Amino acid sequence: MDQFQVTSRSTILAAGEVTGIGGAALAVAEGTVAGYRAALGQDQNPDRALVDRELKTIKRHRAFARAMHQAHPVPDYWSANLEADTVVCRCEEVTAGQIHDARDHLKAKDARSIKSTTRAGMGWCQGRVCGYAASCLATNGDKEERFAQAVANTYKRPMSIPVTLGEIADLDESPKE
Repeated sequence: MDQFQVTSRSTILAAGEVTGIGGAALAVAEGTVAGYRAALGQDQNPDRALVDRELKTIKRHRAFARAMHQAHPVPDYWSANLEADTVVCRCEEVTAGQIHDARDHLKAKDARSIKSTTRAGMGWCQGRVCGYAASCLATNGDKEERFAQAVANTYKRPMSIPVTLGEIADLDESPKE
């Protein structure tokens, strides 16, 4: 994503939690920048004078989010404090015990297989709330924390897939038999 919130697809802009956790002020600044960019079209960059304030806000809030993560990292052995009935995935109501059971008895050893066997990360948030914890639990908790952090990145994606009106208009409406 570039400084004007343009993703790897030039017609798709991103703002808010999908770009990383940073709070409401960051999301508003990103949305403002993306809005300026969208209003001008994909072949032009927004007037820098209009977005300089938001670009500074974005930079400041992203730096703050990084500093908070460094100052308050997830503590070692956090998963040892979980009870079997502790809800890990609120959307799908998946507990730590269910994730442990899938990992230990169904041989679901990664976040993707945990998702398939327990539904953790398949609800409305698409794993943005539970993804990190489910990934850590799937990879045997704190013993493989580095791998869990890498796997957790698979949960950073939009909740929806953009569909153009042209694609919808081209849908075949005849009933399938």
